[in-house]
Amino acid sequence: MAAAVPPRAVRDGAAGSLAGLAAPPFWQASSAPGAMAAVSGVGLGSPLQQGLKEALLETLSGILSATHEVRAAAEEQLKVLEVTEEFGVHLAELTVDPQGALAIRQLASVVLKQYVETHWCSQSEKFRSPETTERAKIVIRQLLPNGLRESISKVRSSVAYAVSAIAHWDWPEAWPQLFSLLMEMLVSGDLNAVHGAMRVLTEFTREVTDTQMPHVAPVILPEMYKIFTMAEVYGIRTRSRAVEIFTTCAHMVCNMEELEKGAAKALIFPVVQQFTEAFVQCLRMPDGPTADSGLKMEVLKAVTALVKNFPKHMVSSMQQILPIVWNTLTESAALYPF
Repeated sequence: MAAAVPPRAVRDGAAGSLAGLAAPPFWQASSAPGAMAAVSGVGLGSPLQQGLKEALLETLSGILSATHEVRAAAEEQLKVLEVTEEFGVHLAELTVDPQGALAIRQLASVVLKQYVETHWCSQSEKFRSPETTERAKIVIRQLLPNGLRESISKVRSSVAYAVSAIAHWDWPEAWPQLFSLLMEMLVSGDLNAVHGAMRVLTEFTREVTDTQMPHVAPVILPEMYKIFTMAEVYGIRTRSRAVEIFTTCAHMVCNMEELEKGAAKALIFPVVQQFTEAFVQCLRMPDGPTADSGLKMEVLKAVTALVKNFPKHMVSSMQQILPIVWNTLTESAALYPF
């Protein structure tokens, strides 16, 4: 089956849903729950598994078809393939294959993102049987980081979402090396890798658990400070994302403080002063190549979070912060009159 122009949901963004497909949604509970067991004895890379990969490739091509009958048949076929042990592995392989067709890679990345949401962990609210096997998880975790360096942003974004969703369940116990990989990408000088790693961290920190934050904050926050302050190395949008991650962590630690006294002192307070000084410096800069209204808006959100969540700790910095914040707001009002 030849791939046609991708439908709206795929064309407009790999991180979007497949709701825009003309045919009924294919991502539903399969009618073949025993299929996983049927293939569980088949080894990775066996001829049968290669046949399954080819079948998946043909099925994805069919889903991209402009012909309703072809598309509907392909969606039914995908339900059968969904419960096989290697479904997620083959999706990951197709997603990170640099020689693959763009439309197929993009669709595979979207389906993979949804597969992780619904099959990775039985404790997930979105879980549907069967759960991904441990050996399939190992292979997928090995494959996906390569996709974070992908030059195609839509594929890279979907991979980042899948990695962050996996990390929510598997880090640090089952995927201890993940953050080392992400930190290496952040300092690699590869702009695609930096963007991919930052997308993972952005998504991951939004869903981080109380038990994970004590491990996350000491690793992430110093790196976010470096990225934010190295204006000559990182672009405005990457630096804005670093501030967003800091703000998310600050809110989470504040929530933790209600039940775990000392969380803020251990996780946020050690870096508050240096971040505050960097925020003030950023707000003082005129708009240009290293600062704009979008970055300053993220900085204002961060400052607001600190003052709101940790007012006593921020008292000593208020005399420094308030004048520059007020000046920023009045300048913005002049630029955007009502």
